[in-house]
Amino acid sequence: TPTILRHDGAADQAAALVAWPIGAGLADMYEARKLDVLGAIFSDRMFDRYREQEGQSYSPSASSNWPWGLTSGGSFVVIAQPKPDGVDRFYAITDEIAADLAAKPPTDDELKRAVGPMIEMLNRASSGNTFWMMQMAGATRDPRRQSALKSLMSDFRRITPAELQGAAQRWLVPGKAMRASALPK
Repeated sequence: TPTILRHDGAADQAAALVAWPIGAGLADMYEARKLDVLGAIFSDRMFDRYREQEGQSYSPSASSNWPWGLTSGGSFVVIAQPKPDGVDRFYAITDEIAADLAAKPPTDDELKRAVGPMIEMLNRASSGNTFWMMQMAGATRDPRRQSALKSLMSDFRRITPAELQGAAQRWLVPGKAMRASALPK
C-alpha cells in the first residue's frame, strides 16, 4: 500500500515512486555498476511505455543510489509525475518492467544503449580535475576507493545481459519495494 502525501498544488498534478532497498559500500562496486546500468535500461523502458504506448507526456526515470561510505541503505528508485488518476497505472507499469527484467535478460541493444552514453559521459568527465577530486574524496581513509575507480570503465564494459537479469532478480523483488504518492488535497 503506498504512503500517500497530500500537496497544495494544482489538482491535476501528482508524483509517484517505487523504491527497492539495495546494497551499499565499496565491497561490491561491480554490483553497484550493474544496478546503474539496470536503472538506465529501466528508465528507457519506462520512457517507451509512457511516451509511445501510454501517450503520456511526463518523463519517468529510474536510478540506483549505492552509497559508497555506508554498509547499507541504498535504493533503486523509479519515479514519475503522472496525473492523479494515472498513479495506479504507474505502479502497474513499474511492476511489469521489474518482473520482465527478472524473468529475462535485457537485449544486447538495450545494454548498448544504456552503457554507451555512460561511457561517453565518463570519458568527458574524466578529462577534468573536478571528476578526479570527487572520485578520490575519502581515498586516504579508505584505499578501496582507488581500486573501485580503477575498474570503473572496465566494469561497465563487461556487464552482460544475464548479469543484469540476476541483479533484477536479487534486488527488484515483488513486495520489497516502498511506494509513495503525492496527490492533491
